[in-house]
Amino acid sequence: MKEVSTITAKAPAKPFLYAQNQVIGAIAKVGKGTVFALGDPWCYNEYIDGKKLTEDFSNYEGTVEWVKWLLKQISEK
Repeated sequence: MKEVSTITAKAPAKPFLYAQNQVIGAIAKVGKGTVFALGDPWCYNEYIDGKKLTEDFSNYEGTVEWVKWLLKQISEK
């Protein structure tokens, strides 16, 4: 991730992603859905397509894994 912001996860949210021991990602099951929160303001197309960042960022690969996880949330219903 290019820049991250920390977040505070409160129940029913549970932290799942950390940077330097700070929470930057959380998930919660709410009703029939899953809420996903990520403290990354750069998580949009021009930064995940692999064209604007240096090679030391693996945003495209991370996005592929993220989408797989998101799709799994649907199939678990």
